[in-house]
Amino acid sequence: AIRADTAPVSVALLPKLAPCTACSGTGKAFKVQKEREVLEVYVPKGAPHGHRITFRGKADEQPDCEPGDVVFVVHQQEHAEFKRRGADLFLAHEICLLEALTGFQMRVTHLDGRELLVKTGPGEVVRPLEAEGSGLKAVIGEGMPTIGQPFLFGNLFLALAIRFPDALDAALCLEG
Repeated sequence: AIRADTAPVSVALLPKLAPCTACSGTGKAFKVQKEREVLEVYVPKGAPHGHRITFRGKADEQPDCEPGDVVFVVHQQEHAEFKRRGADLFLAHEICLLEALTGFQMRVTHLDGRELLVKTGPGEVVRPLEAEGSGLKAVIGEGMPTIGQPFLFGNLFLALAIRFPDALDAALCLEG
């Protein structure tokens, strides 16, 4: 760990002690080599925004230290139509008052490409929620998969904005 060199001092050569440049005075010398490793990341079905996937001991190594972890964080990309809350999906759609009262039928292209036919049951009336002014229609089991339970799905909720007419034709109104 200490290197002895000789340095001229006037007529005589005296030993000069200095720390070793190879090991910086520790007594241990290491050869560093760069190594590249490809990590394959498997994102589980239903992984939410912020979900962490950790590869233990795969980060840089240093002498006398434990190697660190490589951590991947899932960032959910916003979708133009669907909004996600947990395992549930929300989709906004507008229907007219007539459809809210007598029933409607619509096709929804799901995130996985499947086409779903959503319709109201016979006699079902879509009522607006008081705070939001839109009605909700639930399609059970058509949301996102639940992390850790890939065969358990959330629900798809249609937020139905009900469009009211500006005026009614006087001939259609009942006289009382």
